[in-house]
Amino acid sequence: LKYCSKIIVDSDLGAKQLLESYDKTLKHSKKLHRLYYTYPSYIDEFKNKKKALYNFKYIFYPAQFWAHKNHINLINALKILINKKNDFKLILVGSKKNNYNKVVEHIKKLNLWKSVIILDYVSNENLVNLYENAFCCVVPSFLGPTNIPQIESIALNCPVIVSDIYASREQMEDAALYIDPNDPNDISEKILSLNNISLRNKLIKNGNLIINKLGN
Repeated sequence: LKYCSKIIVDSDLGAKQLLESYDKTLKHSKKLHRLYYTYPSYIDEFKNKKKALYNFKYIFYPAQFWAHKNHINLINALKILINKKNDFKLILVGSKKNNYNKVVEHIKKLNLWKSVIILDYVSNENLVNLYENAFCCVVPSFLGPTNIPQIESIALNCPVIVSDIYASREQMEDAALYIDPNDPNDISEKILSLNNISLRNKLIKNGNLIINKLGN
């Protein structure tokens, strides 16, 4: 780092954490430049191209099966929803490695195998389709400072729920609902709140404002 002329970070918090860890090496913060995540080009290439892949109401979470991605508490939230007679399914996208077996065991333990669909790797076109037709995207990750799925979500007018950690609020502002990633009840309640059409429309509108700002 000390030999770099510039260092790119994803958020103000990312800059703060870097300085806390490497301040003696960096000496000063003038090297730091904030470059916020935007969405990949295939979003525009494939949006609005084909009908929905599935004809049921589903929650979407695209993430590798690392433990810190917190699939377990999202699955616990799904169980709460189903116990309350809500008709939801959960679609997961991610390679079948890392913490995958533990996630599958947990799905079986809660008797949710018919309510959870794991698609492994999907094409960019199908990924866009899954965002566009989801009831919502939930990103309950334990780590940040920021993440990419929520940006992809708002670029495709998909209401998004994210962990209230690190720089999530800096990244998403008023375009997301925020959850305690350790609390499945909070996750389930925020999902149910998106039955409110006014709230959904507000999040989508605020998401478009962020996307426009990133484009500038």
